[in-house]
Amino acid sequence: MRRLTLEVADIVRRTGNCFWQQQQSHLAWPHRKVLDAIFRCRTAALGGHRDQGIRCGHQAISFNSCRNRHCPKRQGNARAKWLAARSAELLPVSYFHVVFTLPHELSALVLQNKQLLYHLLYSTSAAAAAATNHAKRICKYRFSLAPTESASVQPASFTASSQQPIKPSSRRLKSHR
Repeated sequence: MRRLTLEVADIVRRTGNCFWQQQQSHLAWPHRKVLDAIFRCRTAALGGHRDQGIRCGHQAISFNSCRNRHCPKRQGNARAKWLAARSAELLPVSYFHVVFTLPHELSALVLQNKQLLYHLLYSTSAAAAAATNHAKRICKYRFSLAPTESASVQPASFTASSQQPIKPSSRRLKSHR
Protein backbone atom coordinates (compact mmCIF):
# COMPACT_ATOMS: atom_id res chain seq x y z
CA MET A 1 0.00 0.00 0.00
CA ARG A 2 1.41 3.36 -1.03
CA ARG A 3 1.62 5.97 1.72
CA LEU A 4 0.10 9.35 0.92
CA THR A 5 2.44 12.27 1.42
CA LEU A 6 1.42 15.45 3.18
CA GLU A 7 2.67 18.59 1.45
CA VAL A 8 2.96 22.22 2.52
CA ALA A 9 0.19 23.12 0.08
CA ASP A 10 -2.17 20.67 1.85
CA ILE A 11 -1.51 22.37 5.19
CA VAL A 12 -2.00 25.82 3.67
CA ARG A 13 -5.27 24.71 2.06
CA ARG A 14 -6.57 23.32 5.36
CA THR A 15 -5.49 26.13 7.69
CA GLY A 16 -4.57 29.05 5.42
CA ASN A 17 -7.58 31.34 5.90
CA CYS A 18 -7.88 30.63 9.62
CA PHE A 19 -4.15 31.21 10.08
CA TRP A 20 -4.29 34.45 8.09
CA GLN A 21 -7.23 35.78 10.12
CA GLN A 22 -5.46 35.05 13.40
CA GLN A 23 -2.05 36.38 12.33
CA GLN A 24 -2.83 39.14 9.82
CA SER A 25 -1.69 41.90 12.16
CA HIS A 26 1.74 40.23 12.43
CA LEU A 27 2.28 39.24 8.80
CA ALA A 28 3.16 41.47 5.87
CA TRP A 29 1.32 41.48 2.54
CA PRO A 30 4.12 39.56 0.73
CA HIS A 31 3.52 36.69 3.18
CA ARG A 32 -0.12 36.58 2.14
CA LYS A 33 0.91 36.52 -1.52
CA VAL A 34 3.15 33.51 -0.87
CA LEU A 35 0.39 31.68 1.01
CA ASP A 36 -2.07 32.40 -1.80
CA ALA A 37 0.39 31.18 -4.43
CA ILE A 38 1.04 27.94 -2.51
CA PHE A 39 -2.72 27.57 -1.96
CA ARG A 40 -3.40 27.70 -5.72
CA CYS A 41 -0.28 25.82 -6.85
CA ARG A 42 -0.96 22.76 -9.01
CA THR A 43 -4.72 23.23 -8.90
CA ALA A 44 -7.31 23.96 -11.56
CA ALA A 45 -7.20 27.64 -10.50
CA LEU A 46 -3.92 28.03 -12.44
CA GLY A 47 -4.97 25.90 -15.38
CA GLY A 48 -3.35 22.75 -16.61
CA HIS A 49 -2.48 20.54 -19.54
CA ARG A 50 -2.93 16.95 -20.61
CA ASP A 51 0.08 14.63 -20.65
CA GLN A 52 0.04 11.52 -22.83
CA GLY A 53 2.45 8.61 -22.80
CA ILE A 54 4.20 8.04 -26.15
CA ARG A 55 4.15 4.24 -26.05
CA CYS A 56 1.10 3.36 -23.98
CA GLY A 57 -1.11 6.35 -24.76
CA HIS A 58 -2.04 6.84 -21.08
CA GLN A 59 -3.39 10.32 -20.45
CA ALA A 60 -3.17 12.36 -17.26
CA ILE A 61 -3.99 15.95 -16.39
CA SER A 62 -1.17 18.01 -14.88
CA PHE A 63 -1.97 21.32 -13.23
CA ASN A 64 0.34 24.31 -13.63
CA SER A 65 2.75 25.49 -10.95
CA CYS A 66 2.43 28.84 -9.18
CA ARG A 67 6.08 29.60 -10.06
CA ASN A 68 6.55 31.38 -6.73
CA ARG A 69 10.16 31.09 -5.59
CA HIS A 70 9.05 30.22 -2.04
CA CYS A 71 6.91 27.28 -3.15
CA PRO A 72 8.46 23.92 -2.23
CA LYS A 73 6.92 22.26 -5.33
CA ARG A 74 8.77 24.64 -7.63
CA GLN A 75 12.12 23.75 -6.11
CA GLY A 76 11.69 19.98 -6.54
CA ASN A 77 13.13 19.61 -10.04
CA ALA A 78 15.90 22.14 -9.47
CA ARG A 79 16.86 20.38 -6.21
CA ALA A 80 16.92 16.97 -7.91
CA LYS A 81 19.12 18.29 -10.76
CA TRP A 82 21.47 20.02 -8.33
CA LEU A 83 21.81 16.89 -6.17
CA ALA A 84 22.48 14.73 -9.22
CA ALA A 85 25.19 17.14 -10.41
CA ARG A 86 26.82 17.24 -6.95
CA SER A 87 26.63 13.44 -6.63
CA ALA A 88 28.50 13.07 -9.91
CA GLU A 89 31.34 15.19 -8.47
CA LEU A 90 31.84 13.03 -5.36
CA LEU A 91 34.76 10.69 -4.98
CA PRO A 92 33.96 7.03 -4.19
CA VAL A 93 34.87 7.41 -0.50
CA SER A 94 33.00 7.93 2.77
CA TYR A 95 32.25 11.53 3.68
CA PHE A 96 31.57 13.09 7.07
CA HIS A 97 29.79 16.39 7.60
CA VAL A 98 31.05 18.16 10.71
CA VAL A 99 29.79 21.53 11.95
CA PHE A 100 31.73 23.70 14.40
CA THR A 101 29.81 26.56 16.01
CA LEU A 102 30.46 29.36 18.46
CA PRO A 103 28.20 30.23 21.40
CA HIS A 104 25.75 33.06 20.76
CA GLU A 105 27.36 35.07 23.56
CA LEU A 106 30.47 35.52 21.38
CA SER A 107 28.59 37.14 18.46
CA ALA A 108 29.47 40.73 19.40
CA LEU A 109 33.11 39.80 19.96
CA VAL A 110 33.29 38.02 16.59
CA LEU A 111 31.85 41.05 14.79
CA GLN A 112 34.56 43.25 16.28
CA ASN A 113 37.47 40.82 15.63
CA LYS A 114 36.44 38.80 12.58
CA GLN A 115 39.86 37.92 11.19
CA LEU A 116 41.35 36.83 14.51
CA LEU A 117 38.34 34.89 15.77
CA TYR A 118 37.61 33.13 12.48
CA HIS A 119 41.27 32.15 12.30
CA LEU A 120 40.99 30.75 15.84
CA LEU A 121 37.75 28.95 14.98
CA TYR A 122 39.24 27.35 11.87
CA SER A 123 42.51 26.37 13.52
CA THR A 124 40.86 24.89 16.63
CA SER A 125 38.25 23.14 14.46
CA ALA A 126 41.00 21.61 12.36
CA ALA A 127 42.89 20.62 15.52
CA ALA A 128 39.77 19.08 17.06
CA ALA A 129 39.04 17.13 13.87
CA ALA A 130 42.66 15.98 13.68
CA ALA A 131 42.60 14.93 17.35
CA THR A 132 39.37 13.00 16.82
CA ASN A 133 40.78 11.42 13.69
CA HIS A 134 44.00 10.50 15.48
CA ALA A 135 42.23 9.16 18.58
CA LYS A 136 39.63 7.08 16.79
CA ARG A 137 41.61 6.24 13.65
CA ILE A 138 38.53 6.91 11.53
CA CYS A 139 40.34 7.61 8.30
CA LYS A 140 43.79 8.15 6.80
CA TYR A 141 43.53 11.93 6.40
CA ARG A 142 45.21 14.87 8.09
CA PHE A 143 43.23 18.04 8.71
CA SER A 144 45.08 21.30 8.25
CA LEU A 145 44.52 24.99 7.88
CA ALA A 146 44.75 26.19 4.28
CA PRO A 147 46.35 29.55 3.40
CA THR A 148 42.85 30.94 2.73
CA GLU A 149 42.03 30.44 6.43
CA SER A 150 39.58 27.64 5.79
CA ALA A 151 39.87 24.07 6.96
CA SER A 152 41.09 21.58 4.38
CA VAL A 153 41.66 17.86 4.24
CA GLN A 154 44.80 16.36 2.74
CA PRO A 155 45.62 12.69 2.20
CA ALA A 156 48.13 11.42 4.75
CA SER A 157 50.46 10.13 2.03
CA PHE A 158 51.14 13.72 0.93
CA THR A 159 52.32 14.93 4.34
CA ALA A 160 56.04 15.25 4.82
CA SER A 161 56.00 14.86 8.58
CA SER A 162 53.77 13.52 11.28
CA GLN A 163 52.17 16.48 13.00
CA GLN A 164 50.78 16.45 16.52
CA PRO A 165 47.31 17.93 17.01
CA ILE A 166 47.37 21.58 18.00
CA LYS A 167 45.91 22.18 21.43
CA PRO A 168 43.50 25.12 21.68
CA SER A 169 44.93 28.14 23.49
CA SER A 170 43.82 28.62 27.06
CA ARG A 171 44.20 32.39 27.00
CA ARG A 172 41.08 34.50 27.06
CA LEU A 173 40.28 37.27 24.60
CA LYS A 174 39.10 40.61 25.90
CA SER A 175 36.29 42.51 24.29
CA HIS A 176 37.16 46.14 23.49
CA ARG A 177 34.04 48.26 23.39
